[in-house]
Parts: sequence; C-alpha cells; structure tokens
Amino acid sequence: MIAVGAGLVAFIVAVVTYRSKKIHTFVVEVCVELSKVTWPSRKETRSQTIVVLIVSVIAAVILGVYDAIWSHITDLIYNV
Repeated sequence: MIAVGAGLVAFIVAVVTYRSKKIHTFVVEVCVELSKVTWPSRKETRSQTIVVLIVSVIAAVILGVYDAIWSHITDLIYNV
C-alpha cells in the first residue's frame, strides 16, 4: 500500500514538474546531450568490468594482509 502511495506521489510530482517550462526545457536539453554521448560497446564494458573486479580483489587482498599483520602486531603489544 505504501509503495502504491509513493508511486502515485512520484507520478504527480513528475507531471507537475514536467509541465513547468523551465524544467521541461532542462529535460529536453539533457535528452539532446545524452543523444550525443558515445556509449561504450558491450565488449569494452565487459573488459573494463573485468579490470575493475581484478583491481578490487587485489586491493582486498592487500588490505587483508595489512589487517592481519597489524592485528598480529597489536596482539604482541597488548599481550606483553
């Protein structure tokens, strides 16, 4: 029920704001600019996603090693 109400409110706000000349002009300009964008191909997107995943895993491993070392050092200090 809340989702229906929220959807209705969002629809009303969208209609009211879209009828505003200033907002309508802005939306049209955004659409024109988006049509000028050169979007990456599926192959480029896939290869860049793989790069991001690999770099994320490497960063996670490095941080995990640092955390383990730091944890070991603090255990040695506190257990003295």
